[in-house]
Amino acid sequence: MNETAGEDASLEDKMRVSAKTRHAKHAADANGMRESWRQRAEALGIDVDAMVAATAPGPPGPDGGAALGGPGGGPHIPQPSDIAAVVFHPETGVTATKKAFTRAELMVAVVNALPYAFGSADVTDLQRLVDDVLRVEGYAVALPHLGSTVMSNMDRFTTRDVLDPELGLLAGQPGVPRGVAA
Repeated sequence: MNETAGEDASLEDKMRVSAKTRHAKHAADANGMRESWRQRAEALGIDVDAMVAATAPGPPGPDGGAALGGPGGGPHIPQPSDIAAVVFHPETGVTATKKAFTRAELMVAVVNALPYAFGSADVTDLQRLVDDVLRVEGYAVALPHLGSTVMSNMDRFTTRDVLDPELGLLAGQPGVPRGVAA
């Protein structure tokens, strides 16, 4: 801040400069920041490759560990069916303690299920992965919307292991239309 506003700048001047530069700070893209951090670390004599290998280890080979190249070179992401088995597990998954979950809750569960984190800074990649996990046969079932649908990621779901027993209880009950519990 002193470099931009000057050493002798008043607090008011520093606040004004800070407000003007704030947008540029938030508009920076992750790849540009990654490259900048790498250059600064290497200028200080830090072996960035060794540091990443020590802090984000993974299996050997091209499919393992966190890579440094940014998009396309990040950690290996398991298959959607493998992720679904974790996030929809009846005893530990998103419906272990409740009957329904939102898309936002599933996004968190998917990221937590990844063994080497989520390497992309692009939330669109995460959205796509969540879509793939939701499409895995035999797990998620979409539920009707409740209340406002203005906020994003508020779609609601449950899982087959929650729904099937409830439908079984409804089968043959008076007032339940045929086919509803099928």
